[in-house]
Amino acid sequence: MKNRHQGATGVILANGPSALNYKCNNQRLIHIGVNASPLLEEKCNVVLDYYVLSDRRFLQNPEKRKIALSMLDRKTTCVLREELSYDLETFEDNVYFVKAIGRDGFSKNLAKGFYFGCTTTMLALQLAYYLGLRKIYLVGVDLLYRPEQPRFYHETNVEPHDPFTSVQIWNFSNAYLTLKELGVELYLCSYESLVRPYIPYKEISQIQ
Repeated sequence: MKNRHQGATGVILANGPSALNYKCNNQRLIHIGVNASPLLEEKCNVVLDYYVLSDRRFLQNPEKRKIALSMLDRKTTCVLREELSYDLETFEDNVYFVKAIGRDGFSKNLAKGFYFGCTTTMLALQLAYYLGLRKIYLVGVDLLYRPEQPRFYHETNVEPHDPFTSVQIWNFSNAYLTLKELGVELYLCSYESLVRPYIPYKEISQIQ
């Protein structure tokens, strides 16, 4: 998959409540979803090109497991953390596994592994670079985890967020600085996000 979309523009659909504000008006964009992002496809007028998953707890939750295993378009390419292969009975030809090589950092070569950064969105970012994207928009990266609505979708049993927000912020900031040096533009499209001081902000309507 290296440089498969050289020079293209992409959108990473994370799971914060602000993701509900996204509406795709450009079908040439590359869309990468994480965790429950398949639930956004109809509302946001998008079919995910790629789907990534790194948190084992997502597959261990029966309600969420259905999202990952039965709601994706068969053409969507899946990139999963290597350990998740033990939680799957079968997998298709378009499912790839990548090993975690550490918590903090940014991998420029996904074939050698990725840094998980305590958020699945970090795998999506490293995939975006590996695919050759040169402009990346982060949608739904809020990091607020409000009790009344921690994520954009309803959870019967709310998954508690890990107490690693500072780790997530560091990794997003480091990803921005790394990508900037590599000539890749990274923008944040969540006005209230805790990572906004570290990544340039763009309104969702400015995605192009």
